[in-house]
Amino acid sequence: MQAIELKPETIPAAPQVLAWAARIARVPVRRYVTEAEAMVESLLTSYWRFQYDLLLVGADNSVEAEALGATLEYPEDDYPYVIGRLGFNDLASLHLPEPTKAGRIPVILKACALLRQQVKNQVPVVGKVTGPMTIAGQLLGLEQLLYLIIDAPAKFQEILAFTARVSTLQGQALLAAGAHGLVLIEPAGSPVVLPAAAFHSYLVPLLDSIFSAYAAAGACIRWLQITGPVGKILPYLQEIPVNLVGLDYVVSPLEAMQLLPGICFIGNVKPYLFVSGPEEKIREEVQALTQLPGQQLILSSGCELPLDARPEYVTAFMAAKRQ
Repeated sequence: MQAIELKPETIPAAPQVLAWAARIARVPVRRYVTEAEAMVESLLTSYWRFQYDLLLVGADNSVEAEALGATLEYPEDDYPYVIGRLGFNDLASLHLPEPTKAGRIPVILKACALLRQQVKNQVPVVGKVTGPMTIAGQLLGLEQLLYLIIDAPAKFQEILAFTARVSTLQGQALLAAGAHGLVLIEPAGSPVVLPAAAFHSYLVPLLDSIFSAYAAAGACIRWLQITGPVGKILPYLQEIPVNLVGLDYVVSPLEAMQLLPGICFIGNVKPYLFVSGPEEKIREEVQALTQLPGQQLILSSGCELPLDARPEYVTAFMAAKRQ
């Protein structure tokens, strides 16, 4: 893979922009999540306007679950959501989805290829993948899934092993389509959902396998994004071949750097500040982050930019990092 052309004169900054870009391009979110051309138009319109240092490509967290048989509702200008889940009896008949054919995965692969053709190596293109715990939660319902840890731990492990293969295939397909790297989004792996001990026992071996496959496929960015207070699980990430870890706003970056030395982090401005402001508070948070020692941080929102974020606050964020 060719080297990526970064901008070393400043600390990199990249708010986590996905469907919010559709608002900038005046494209309905429903079109963004279902049409490759609309996704590319939106993402490029936002990128050219705000000039951030990393370009995400992806849609909602239900893409993989839909490809496996879940039923979704599609609002006109918001993310789709699951309305029809699978039952445990349905799991035995599941097959791994073919990325070039299943559900909306081909839409995202096409968008990734088109984006890479447009930007080449001017900015890293990072494909979004949903993590195995989150896919399983979308398929079965999170409450039902968590009961299995106590009632049927072997079944819980079997389900996650299957969804981990889905995450692996999705990432490999995005890399083949032209992505420089990958972000695996795993909100259901947060300690507020899954106890830290269960995260270590069940998820860490699977994440190790997934990210090892990504590395073998040439992913130069291997980013794990888990929202919430992840301090208890950060030391476990040393067992996973990631090189970028997302930090939500509730996590101290300095503490994270001490718990997981040698890793680059991305975060952790409060996402709601991009909705409510004020600009002065955004500048304060950015400036505080730029003063951290070690240059181990890419400036970003703590998680995906809300759909109702205001453009002037993204402008303020990007301006603050240049000061």
